Amino acid sequence: VEILKTQWNQLRNTNNVMTEDDKVEIIDKLLKDMKNRILDVTLRHDASRIVQCILQYGNKTQRREILIELCKKAADIAKTPYGHFTILKAINYCIDRDEQELLYKAFIGHYLSLSCNAIGARTTECLFVSFPTEFVNHMKAEIYGKVR
Repeated sequence: VEILKTQWNQLRNTNNVMTEDDKVEIIDKLLKDMKNRILDVTLRHDASRIVQCILQYGNKTQRREILIELCKKAADIAKTPYGHFTILKAINYCIDRDEQELLYKAFIGHYLSLSCNAIGARTTECLFVSFPTEFVNHMKAEIYGKVR
């Protein structure tokens, strides 16, 4: 984690004028160092910002790599104090239709439990605001059940 933090500091340092190629190189190195440990890093209080930074500054391929890992346990991550910030970043920066569909499918069957959780409710609210109406209608149908 200490090595990851050093690389992350290079990426987020606003005093350095970095080219896009430099950012891609640093993010690729971060992803290589986090291989198969993205979920562990996401849940750590001192490291979740590294994953958030990759979602914010990474290209579509890099974001997708993170997103695929996050979607494996998205509902659980969205209920954790530090992990939910990563899910919120994913919702805000993964705006392509295929990325949104990955996130939407990851939460199917969990919208009600997320809505009733103090931390997870922020995720549900962000999904409602950011996602297309077609997805939101399905989310609401799951939450309200047969009442609607």
